[in-house]
Amino acid sequence: YRYNIWKYREFKVDTTVFWDLGQVFRKVSEFQFGNFRSNYGLGFRFNMANVSIMTIQTAFGEEGMQYYVESKTPF
Repeated sequence: YRYNIWKYREFKVDTTVFWDLGQVFRKVSEFQFGNFRSNYGLGFRFNMANVSIMTIQTAFGEEGMQYYVESKTPF
């Protein structure tokens, strides 16, 4: 889910809330219905002229807490 929280001219910041469910396996025979894992998280996206400049996300799951930062802007 994405929701715009701030906008000024061509700049805007929105927040994302996500939840994911799935599993990873090498062969189809390893698939089990009781082996699903879920995780969820929260993120912020900084945009200029509807182009994402930077994304910051935090995810929580069985593996612990993970942080992701992505930028498509050359420095």
